[in-house]
Amino acid sequence: MWRIEDKPNFVGLTERHELQRQGIEAAKAGGKHLGRPRVEYPENWEDCYGRWKSGVISAKEAMTLTGLKKDSFYRLAKKYESELKGAEEKEP
Repeated sequence: MWRIEDKPNFVGLTERHELQRQGIEAAKAGGKHLGRPRVEYPENWEDCYGRWKSGVISAKEAMTLTGLKKDSFYRLAKKYESELKGAEEKEP
């Protein structure tokens, strides 16, 4: 019967995971961002968003003009609306 510790690949794998964990901790401690980059508002966002919300252009046209995919466009639209709502609540 073999034991998992006897397998050379398992030993290498656990060492690799340990090194990877240490690297991730070091990056986090240094303030390094890990993971996929966040999608930012395109330069023409406010213009395209306003035209889309007022019905001048369709959502598909707005996506084409901003160069965003469907999910990214709607995620940014939701974020933008919540930012607008938050700004309105702060005004006296």
